[in-house]
Amino acid sequence: MIGMRTDIGHNLLICLFAVLFLSPGQAAAHRIVIDGEFDDWASVADAYVDPTGDAGHTGLDITTIRLANDAEFLYLYIDFGLTFNLQDDHDFLRLCFDTDNNPASGWAVAGTGAELVWKCGQRKGFFVHEGVYSDVYFDDVRLRGGPTFTSRRYELAIGRDSLPDGVHPLFIQAAFTLVIKDDNWAPGTQTADGDTAPEAGETIRYVFDDTPLREYPTVALERNNPEFVRVVTWNTLQDGLFDPQRQPSFRRILQALQPDIICLQEMYDHGPAEVLGLVAPWLPLAEGAWVADGRRLQDEGDMRDQVTLSRFPIRPDWAADCPQPDPDQIKYTATWVEVAPNQPLVVFNAHLKCCNDPDDNIKRQKEADSFIACLRLKMAETMFLPAGTPFLLAGDLNLVGDVRQYVTLWSGDIFYESLYGLDHSPDWDGSGLWPLMPRQTERRMAYTSRDDTSSYWPGRLDYVMYSDSVMVADRHYLVYTPAMNGATLVRYGLLAEDSVTASDHLPLVADFCLDPSGHPVGDFDYDNRPEVVDLMLLQLFLVSDIPPTPLQRLLADLNADGSMDSVDAVLLGRKLADR
Repeated sequence: MIGMRTDIGHNLLICLFAVLFLSPGQAAAHRIVIDGEFDDWASVADAYVDPTGDAGHTGLDITTIRLANDAEFLYLYIDFGLTFNLQDDHDFLRLCFDTDNNPASGWAVAGTGAELVWKCGQRKGFFVHEGVYSDVYFDDVRLRGGPTFTSRRYELAIGRDSLPDGVHPLFIQAAFTLVIKDDNWAPGTQTADGDTAPEAGETIRYVFDDTPLREYPTVALERNNPEFVRVVTWNTLQDGLFDPQRQPSFRRILQALQPDIICLQEMYDHGPAEVLGLVAPWLPLAEGAWVADGRRLQDEGDMRDQVTLSRFPIRPDWAADCPQPDPDQIKYTATWVEVAPNQPLVVFNAHLKCCNDPDDNIKRQKEADSFIACLRLKMAETMFLPAGTPFLLAGDLNLVGDVRQYVTLWSGDIFYESLYGLDHSPDWDGSGLWPLMPRQTERRMAYTSRDDTSSYWPGRLDYVMYSDSVMVADRHYLVYTPAMNGATLVRYGLLAEDSVTASDHLPLVADFCLDPSGHPVGDFDYDNRPEVVDLMLLQLFLVSDIPPTPLQRLLADLNADGSMDSVDAVLLGRKLADR
């Protein structure tokens, strides 16, 4: 849970009182997490529902549009009726915002005058102010979105304080009008035949709701339990650990996180021994020694760029015989970590093929297929991977193309079966792997990679997926230091620009419990004894936007029906009363 322990039960009581009696649910304003998932849109009313069956040659048939806001962002949810890549397909799919509510000004579209027009497939737009047109890119309007791969539904955020041309504000009134238009020309013509929302004679008008919202809880960097295994994965951007200008930022962040296992990518010119010699002194151990796994380009002649560090002993080259699509471009390094006697954890440190050209998508699909084929091979040979051994996949997966690659990695659905064999359910219970969805510690954003010189908006490229039948995640988050408040930075010895100085990727942190059965049901603060404070925590989980961790959610299911609900709270209350 987010930084709450039994020694602050008084504060929990205050929080619970506020949640129960301030009635924030009556507000139309909403907090949305931009993560490419859509559960948080369920409570947002439809702003417009477009008739189906009026798609043009592109197949885009806009259906549902929802709008929300908080003090910082405008949020959009759009169901386009077709699975496609919003950042690469359909160059003239336009999102048009009439923000001065004057049809005589701006760019004329469907009876409105749009000050901002965003051309989705071109990843750019333009802003009109008093007849002057200015090019606009994602960071000019603080555009964020998800998912990064093909989807039928997308969510977007636009900064309410944006100055698209660097001078004039985008939102100058309390309301705006929206038009979404598929302006792609029909083949052989110079006429667009695509869908438009709203229909002729209708409008999509949104009025900002500035009802105050509760401050969203921040995620503390510490573990909830010192016995949990902490894994950090981080793309270092071209050997950034060894850049003298960036190295101090890496050091400060790793010292604040105190990881047990570190998965690094883009270590092209520095091998495991060099990385170990640099990082180990930053993270001194009371006992034992850091070890490293990986392989240098000049030593072995391959293109492996992953280095894995562990404060636990490892079995080197455990998965050297796993199939890879190109033996000269090894895309994942598998490491057997001895977390404790008779307690292994297998860590796959991955860096899949970049980018979204057709060839890139094919290569990345083969890499995803080969990962599942490796699991199938190892799980079938119990001498290599005994049944029930926990394992995880961590790294920069570059999932920016076809959603199928994401599906393959968590579900085991192999695409190129002639090359990599039949499908394989990757978890021990016949299910898929569990993909974590971390957010930044002090923002409702889940992007892990951001480059303001790129035309692509910030995206979620770094992942951790794990065998949740035998291990459970607890606290997990992304470190974005520019959003941290001053007190937090001082507390952890960080500087505001550390994460952006270090790399264009954020460090992803995940804590794991390898023996969930060792924690009593109803014990959410991990002191091995369900108490009143645990009941208050459960009530907070149920009635507020304070999210439980996966482990807390598991321990909250007192009646073992697969869900966390008010019945579980009643059962926990009775259990405490009977004690």
